[in-house]
Amino acid sequence: MILFGSRTTQKLVAALIFVCTVCQHEAAQRLVRRRTWFTLFFVPIFPFGHGSYTISCAYCGNTYGVSRENADRFVADAEAAHVNAEADRILSDEDARIRGEQQQSDRD
Repeated sequence: MILFGSRTTQKLVAALIFVCTVCQHEAAQRLVRRRTWFTLFFVPIFPFGHGSYTISCAYCGNTYGVSRENADRFVADAEAAHVNAEADRILSDEDARIRGEQQQSDRD
């Protein structure tokens, strides 16, 4: 006897903070990818298609579907925001180090 079927999985792809189109609150918006897999003996073997993407608001819980192109753009924006935050952190650390060196040289 062969057991086969399908299973749908969800994966959090990215998260950004911006204003929700429904509740008009600035909150985290999560991009989730849903994908259906063919299973053999309850083991996922291969996916059906590319899956679907949804964005959900962390504040109001509203969920709406987005196209693959918009999902790719969302991921790129999330990565850019992460890089910008990291660059800001590095710059502030460097500024603090320079200020500390200047204060040290002023004391000498």
